[in-house]
Amino acid sequence: MLAATAWPPKAPARRRLVRVHGVPPGLLPLCGEGSGLVRPYVAAAKARQRAAQDTRRRELEEAVRRLNTWSSGGGGRR
Repeated sequence: MLAATAWPPKAPARRRLVRVHGVPPGLLPLCGEGSGLVRPYVAAAKARQRAAQDTRRRELEEAVRRLNTWSSGGGGRR
């Protein structure tokens, strides 16, 4: 009969930490205002969010306009 042997747990792999004391000049365009040029998906997501918010705002304005028109015309009172 074979006895079960306990294996020591495997140690996690060590990670090297890299410290950057300054941003290299070639990477500066990636860090500033022009980063939208490098990461267009960020600008596109913000534009989609703004467009959805504007659409919802227009829908709410139209609903308020219809309610005001209805209520100023008597509002269903008899």
